[in-house]
Amino acid sequence: MNLRLRDLPRYWGELSPIQQEFERAVSESDRVVLRCGRQVGKTEYLARRVLRNLLLGKRCWWLAPTHQLCRVGFQRCCALLRKLPRKLADAFGVKRSPPYRIQLGDAYCDYLTTRTPDSLQGETLDEVVIDEAATIRELAQVIEQYVEPTLAVRRGMLILASTPKGKNDFAEYCRSPYWAEVHAPSRANPLIDPAWLNQQREKYEAEGRLYYYLQEYEAQILDKIGLFFERLPEIVEAVPAHSQADGCGLDWGYSAPFAAVYVVIRDGVVYVSREVYRRRLTGDQQAQLALATPAKVYVADPSTPEHILDAWRSAGLVPKPAVSDRVGGWDLVRQLIREDRLKVHKDCFHLLDEFQSAEVDERKPDDLTGEDHALDALRYVILYAFGVAHRQQRLHEYRVAQQQGLQPDAVLAQLMEQGRQEYIRQARKQRRSNR
Repeated sequence: MNLRLRDLPRYWGELSPIQQEFERAVSESDRVVLRCGRQVGKTEYLARRVLRNLLLGKRCWWLAPTHQLCRVGFQRCCALLRKLPRKLADAFGVKRSPPYRIQLGDAYCDYLTTRTPDSLQGETLDEVVIDEAATIRELAQVIEQYVEPTLAVRRGMLILASTPKGKNDFAEYCRSPYWAEVHAPSRANPLIDPAWLNQQREKYEAEGRLYYYLQEYEAQILDKIGLFFERLPEIVEAVPAHSQADGCGLDWGYSAPFAAVYVVIRDGVVYVSREVYRRRLTGDQQAQLALATPAKVYVADPSTPEHILDAWRSAGLVPKPAVSDRVGGWDLVRQLIREDRLKVHKDCFHLLDEFQSAEVDERKPDDLTGEDHALDALRYVILYAFGVAHRQQRLHEYRVAQQQGLQPDAVLAQLMEQGRQEYIRQARKQRRSNR
């Protein structure tokens, strides 16, 4: 069945205004960067372009950093195929397992990951699409050493498309005079309600994460994203009376500082009561300093070297391993600040300094960069404390419900068994770390 390219909109619909800008850019240059916000329609546009190339007898690649992202593009192409007349759609061959392929006669599109760039050699292509290019490590090397040679014979087209991720190779291509760039923020999609975007902006700004909105929805390249904590915890002159701290977070170090941060928790409010922040201490000296201020539980950096842990244990300090979730930990710290539930004693100079100076990591905007020893210690103990509190609250709720006849004994028994199994797992993990 013959199909004129100009008839494709009958089956797929017309391009949106921003997709028409994409089309103008690729008609004027063979090196194009699409700098896009979320849900702007780049995948739809690229999928249409790939299938149109196959109808023209061209050979293409769709590259992405992972097989999962390759699958997103592949599935969009398959959805467009199903909209074509049945006789034409049946002429396409489709390989539905990785590496995916769609083929029409001698023309094809392979959906490949850049994870092993050495495999991207030996082909002669008409066009390459690199989706989510900003998340590809060593993007410039992948393009220069592996992709460009495949396009040399036919002087093929290369399209990079991505939401920006700070200052990296993708950002450099966006700024290159040798590449045509189209900036497509999310508001360029007429299907997205501007009021919803305004709500998202207000939400992220209130959370101290305006940079995230600017990057993900406005598609801005943020060379210096800014301060990680746009709002700081309240500084207090006194904390609630206590005989011992509810918890102490430990971040080991020698050349870098050893940090211990003590917290007291009252009615869901976290008070940082004291800090230890010292360099060039032996493991034994670190343990003695940490134990000098009693705490109900000590929670340590999970990457603490075994010889340091041995020294701590010999001195009587046996910490629990912290949860290594930086993003989740920082989100919890921000939430406590936003809800006025994190207060820091005025004498915790180093922790307050780190709060003040922490900046957003340009390559990982949900994480921070800068001195973070006391901040890490705080994150360890807060994540542990609130994790335990959550489990205790669930147990309490089940007990109350069981007393009221709302839950059978079997449910409570199951919960208690889950707690016992978790204790066993933690104990086994601790024994392994002691070996």
